[in-house]
Amino acid sequence: MYSHYKTKTSNVDLITLVSLGSIPIVKQKLLEGWDPNVQNEDGTSPALKAAGRNDLEMLKLLIQAGARVDVADIAGFTPIKLANMNENKEMIQLIIENNKHLRPQLKN
Repeated sequence: MYSHYKTKTSNVDLITLVSLGSIPIVKQKLLEGWDPNVQNEDGTSPALKAAGRNDLEMLKLLIQAGARVDVADIAGFTPIKLANMNENKEMIQLIIENNKHLRPQLKN
């Protein structure tokens, strides 16, 4: 498990690096202890950004580093909602498998 590095600079920088799809650099920053659960002023997290970009490999990396996939931004978007909007079944499955707070709903 990675330790948490909390500064406003790293928060914004990690989200920006995820936005750019820079997996090697994001991996290095996580190894340096950057927090995979940081959020910017509108609640965007690295996992939310990866899901929005439809970047499965980035999301896997973030989850490995301890990123939560159940946190919403101020607009109510969550990684699973974005994965569903992108119709990415593999990402949806990954999120379900790594979210202890999701409960399957049975249809009547």
